[in-house]
Amino acid sequence: SLPPQQFWFTDTNEWLTQSVLCFKVRLTGSGSSRCSGRVEVYYSGSWGTVCDDGWNLNAAQVVCRQMGCASALSAPGSAAFGQGSDPILLDNVVCSGTEQTLRNCQHRTIMEHDCSHSEDASVICSGEALSTCHF
Repeated sequence: SLPPQQFWFTDTNEWLTQSVLCFKVRLTGSGSSRCSGRVEVYYSGSWGTVCDDGWNLNAAQVVCRQMGCASALSAPGSAAFGQGSDPILLDNVVCSGTEQTLRNCQHRTIMEHDCSHSEDASVICSGEALSTCHF
């Protein structure tokens, strides 16, 4: 099968003045597809998961948008697509739902969490977004 589609986005770490952190996002796990799965981000050379503390439909909507998918249908927690094995990178992600990328959402410092992989966050999007391109 093809690897998950990945999109670049950047995140400004509020604890480091003018330091920009770059990471990619993907959807993976048991039963995942391009627009549904466990949310993972790539940071500093490795993939990691997102904890479901604070995870909701607003955050899922942002991920669906980043992945080029249509509206979020649900934001399952509790490792709905299976538990990841890489580090837990993000926790307490809070989005309004209108952000273009997760970098615009609030979250704890990267790798600071009080979670286990039984709390890995996921998204289920309604499908691929309609293209606005005309050929």
